[in-house]
Amino acid sequence: MRKLAIDIKDGYAALAAGGDFEAEYIKIDFGETDFPGEDDSARPGPTINLFDIGQKHVLELCRNADRITLAAPMRFSLVKPVKVDMAAIELYDQEFLRWEARQQLPDEIGEFVAGFNKLRVDQKRGQIKYLFYAVPRDFIEVLLGFVTFDQNRRPVLESEATGLYNILNLATDGTGVNAAVSLEHDGASVVIVRDQDFLAGRFIGGGRAILADEIMYYIHGFASEESEPGLLICGDSAYLDQLGKVSWARILDLPGSMAKSAGEVTDRRAFAAVAGLNLI
Repeated sequence: MRKLAIDIKDGYAALAAGGDFEAEYIKIDFGETDFPGEDDSARPGPTINLFDIGQKHVLELCRNADRITLAAPMRFSLVKPVKVDMAAIELYDQEFLRWEARQQLPDEIGEFVAGFNKLRVDQKRGQIKYLFYAVPRDFIEVLLGFVTFDQNRRPVLESEATGLYNILNLATDGTGVNAAVSLEHDGASVVIVRDQDFLAGRFIGGGRAILADEIMYYIHGFASEESEPGLLICGDSAYLDQLGKVSWARILDLPGSMAKSAGEVTDRRAFAAVAGLNLI
């Protein structure tokens, strides 16, 4: 299957082609005026989208892709692990997951787009563990419009957390507590894994004065006093100074396979989440 994943950040889009495509990483810069506002859907005529800004090659990738995935940003999402009885899934299938989503976020608090990414099956307990995510509908519809080149082929949603979870597990030996920290201009998305099992994830906002400490405390809350957590630093390298000197964790490297396929890309960290989404 030919896959293309897209991650929209502040001022740029990170794209990763994979699967049966030749692995490729592309960054498209855009300004605030390029990005559509929430009221743009009411305007007559076509609205600008990512492919008006990017290269023709990107549009060709989209046309030829069997699957286009948009990362639902953790900055605007609820992310949590949820365990569901296998018997309920076998009996009610997707209807049960829709019911479960309403238990996590009742209709009264607003309209959300929610999804479940299967993490693992526990046959002994008869349970399936999912990564549950939910993002406000009005926001994600604007984002989907920005990355849709054909209304008959809208991208599918996957949580940014799923991509970070996948790439983190590739970067480790699968043991102990490890975390991926994806840096942005005013915070970071953090995913924590123990023995390749998803534990938690959230966006932590803040500038240099508080961000490093908040991330450290959050990750250490899941690690034992005897062990040193592993840390995969990804996202926008322009904000590396927000982490300060990281002496409390083992620094992990991006998977070797990603480094090779990234070719001449100077900042591979920016593509960690979309590279992970291509592993689905």
